[in-house]
Amino acid sequence: MKALPALLALFLLTPAVAGDRVIWPIDDFPPAYIVSGEFAGTGIGDQEIRYLTERLGEFANETLQVSNSRAWAMLAEQDGVCIAGAYETPERRKIAAYSRVALTILGPQILIRSDEAERFQKFQNAAGEIDLDRLGAASELRAARPAGRPLGNTMEEFARAHAIPTLPVSHQALSMLDSGRLDYSLGYANELTYYRKTHPGSGRLTALKVAGLPRIIYLHVACSARAVGRRVVARVDEILGPHGAPPYFQSPARRWYDNKDFQDLASLVRWP
Repeated sequence: MKALPALLALFLLTPAVAGDRVIWPIDDFPPAYIVSGEFAGTGIGDQEIRYLTERLGEFANETLQVSNSRAWAMLAEQDGVCIAGAYETPERRKIAAYSRVALTILGPQILIRSDEAERFQKFQNAAGEIDLDRLGAASELRAARPAGRPLGNTMEEFARAHAIPTLPVSHQALSMLDSGRLDYSLGYANELTYYRKTHPGSGRLTALKVAGLPRIIYLHVACSARAVGRRVVARVDEILGPHGAPPYFQSPARRWYDNKDFQDLASLVRWP
């Protein structure tokens, strides 16, 4: 009987591992995350999180819909917060532990109406890519960007320098572009695929590559750089394995990119 207090003390001093709560924030960012409608739960990030959490049974996983900025604030403030599809930056490295490459997407582009392609030729270089300096000098053009879409340093700086407004409602920018109330939007090619599927008859939008930007972007799972977060990252790395595309990549990529963009992505990606 005297051994019981010692055993109890040992139990109380042992850190809990199984069942640690892990929050996976998601934003209304189709087709990365699709939170409502006909295609709810079929986004690229939705399927990534589903695949991983099904294999992370030792944790109590839950998703929480919040803005992208709130998600990163949560990750900085508390342990057990993990963001799928995360850019890796030096600033974020201060607060987050990163997995190996977990996903790849085509980089941000300039979205326009197809019937305006000739008008935008004067902003393109010889390779047909948009020169942001030339585009930014055209102050008469009406532009916008959707809320919650991280665009990378170059495009973010472009948006700030030219005071491009942020629209709070998902796909409001594409709707305004489609109706002629905008001249261009900052975004991603796969947004157009989702928009076409959910807005029949809207097939006249297209994406233009941007000079100086990487054609593809490698994304990771980022977790709080604390005990629980680091354990999740270690397990994610085990689940993903050392080489090759993760199993959840092909199906959503084919669904949310048109055939040409999917072929571009597949030919360019180099999985570490």
